[in-house]
Amino acid sequence: MELYAGSEGQAMTVITGSEWLDRRGSVGRVSMGEMKALDADGNVLPPGEVGEIYMRRTEGSRAAYS
Repeated sequence: MELYAGSEGQAMTVITGSEWLDRRGSVGRVSMGEMKALDADGNVLPPGEVGEIYMRRTEGSRAAYS
């Protein structure tokens, strides 16, 4: 399993090893929060395009601190 997330737990993706072999370079699907990739003008990019990643928490996806 591999995950990609923001340091404050805004959002997270998860991918298994076998899924990664089918889509090399992928970080998986969003499993918590919301993520989108935007171009330099702030337009949402389709999957597979390179851009700036924006993350935000959604209702019920807050990280717990102890």
